[in-house]
Amino acid sequence: MIITNVSRIYLHRTCRTETTVDGADFCNMSNPMAGMRTTYCVKCEQQFPVDEYVWSDTNELISAYYARHRKKATAADLWWCSNGGLAFLAGIGSLTGAILGIVIGVNLSLPIGLIAGFVLSIVGAIVGVVIRETMFSPSIVRRVCGVYDTRTLR
Repeated sequence: MIITNVSRIYLHRTCRTETTVDGADFCNMSNPMAGMRTTYCVKCEQQFPVDEYVWSDTNELISAYYARHRKKATAADLWWCSNGGLAFLAGIGSLTGAILGIVIGVNLSLPIGLIAGFVLSIVGAIVGVVIRETMFSPSIVRRVCGVYDTRTLR
């Protein structure tokens, strides 16, 4: 049985202070495909580029950790896992919902169609995000990084 790490400590090289990351922040920070560019220092109380931090347990630059685990990623993989991929799928879902609303409006009435279009547009955007988060990103991360849960990476 694999026990998933629930937190990890990183060191801000500038001020020599360690910060513990856990929860959803750790899920994002451990994921080389998430595209994190900055992270927080508890002493400085600011965000700085990941180039300024090392993982405390390995002394590896976090930016080097991302690069090492992303070696197998294509440009398309990186895009699908980025905010661009998220916005695209949310947009496609939203557009699909709006079109369904227009079809409903043509068949029923304009006010009902406008309301249906608006509601279905929001539902479609949510469905697009869910598809990205439960299907696209996990399968790409698994193929590129070789794990289901990036919190297990070192």
